[in-house]
Amino acid sequence: MNNVTMVTRSQWYALSSKEDAQYMTMPVSHVFIYHTMMNECFSKRECAIEMCKIQLIHQYNNGKCSCYII
Repeated sequence: MNNVTMVTRSQWYALSSKEDAQYMTMPVSHVFIYHTMMNECFSKRECAIEMCKIQLIHQYNNGKCSCYII
């Protein structure tokens, strides 16, 4: 995992949360992204698009985003 690049919500153009965020205590040892049947991405731009898709699915199809904010 030496090639992992961390990006902020603003870097992938995240929408505002629809509910109160649950903030994690830093540092965290692991972050898991689950049940994300999305496309592979190979650039920051492509990955930002996929993250936005995940957020839209959670916020508008599921009614909420089951995400923690870092």
